[in-house]
Amino acid sequence: MSEQRPTDEELMLAYQAGDVNAFEELFSRYKTRLYQYLRHLLGDAAQAEDVLQTLFMRIHRARAGYRPQAQFSTWVYTIARNLVRDVWAKHSVAKRHERITPASHEEEPVTAAEMGDPDAPTPEALLEHKQTAARVQHALLALSPEAREVLVLHKFEGLRFAQIAEVLGCSVSAAKVRAFRALKALQAALHEKGSLC
Repeated sequence: MSEQRPTDEELMLAYQAGDVNAFEELFSRYKTRLYQYLRHLLGDAAQAEDVLQTLFMRIHRARAGYRPQAQFSTWVYTIARNLVRDVWAKHSVAKRHERITPASHEEEPVTAAEMGDPDAPTPEALLEHKQTAARVQHALLALSPEAREVLVLHKFEGLRFAQIAEVLGCSVSAAKVRAFRALKALQAALHEKGSLC
């Protein structure tokens, strides 16, 4: 019989009871997802890394008060959202846009084509994908923080509308409307730049 993997909520309760390994498992499960979420919202890799560290420190400090009424992921994304809002409050819109670090300036991983994979995409296809991703990222950053937030939670993080509603503190129908409007705003921003759509 295979051992069933503990849920996030069970791990957090175990950590609450003093099991440090449970926290390490939660960190392992969430670090990449949360980093991507923060990176999409903040537009800056270094800032996302800083907020990620602060986020896990907050989880550590808040462990005694954790109650599993909602999913652990909803609780974590709510903390992350509050930290992002703190960052936004510290920076004006102009400063936030000046601090954008395009993904093209980050260190590049070795591609499958460079490793000799015959089914790997061509360098041209990779470049086109990277350029499209950069255009989408810049269009995301042009949206209001609220629109960006709901879009990232839904389209990039894959949260269900019930979870998004809980993170945003609104009804499920309001979360759906916000996501629809945000998607339309993103499409308009991309169309305006002649990028996509």
